[in-house]
Amino acid sequence: MDMAITAWLGIDIAKQKFDVALNWNTRRRAKVFRNDAEGWQALLRWLKDLGIDQVHACLEATGRYGDGLALHLHDAGHRVSVVNPAQIKHCAKLGRNKTDRADAALICDYCRLFEPAAWTPPSAALRQLRDLPRSADGLTGGVPAQLGPGERGGRRRHGRGDRPAGGGNRRP
Repeated sequence: MDMAITAWLGIDIAKQKFDVALNWNTRRRAKVFRNDAEGWQALLRWLKDLGIDQVHACLEATGRYGDGLALHLHDAGHRVSVVNPAQIKHCAKLGRNKTDRADAALICDYCRLFEPAAWTPPSAALRQLRDLPRSADGLTGGVPAQLGPGERGGRRRHGRGDRPAGGGNRRP
């Protein structure tokens, strides 16, 4: 049987770091962590040190920066919601805040008030497929950007000097 969650964690994610705002038992705390495996683990230790066994963590769906953290929290047994940023902005009605810390607090309040649906992580196979284009770009050293117009897979545009004889695609 699931126990009611009485702790909410708002996460404002960025490439290098993430800000969190925690709300539990009428108490609030905020902290900043590095956005890497070490930072994700530090977050779990911080929650444990505060005596919090389970949170409902909420972060915005902003590209791929939050994927690792969301998966890490999910695997640790926390409820995770990945929310469209427009929903949170609509909740604020005044637009976004000017600081990451304030944004994390807003996301935390949104999570507590609206209790968004739990996120289901993609399967390991789907994550591997999703990461293939990234891996290929790393292996080729950005070669696709260096290919000529006809090699990119798009329509080739002819310059004045390289039009086919006879006027190209004109109908007779």
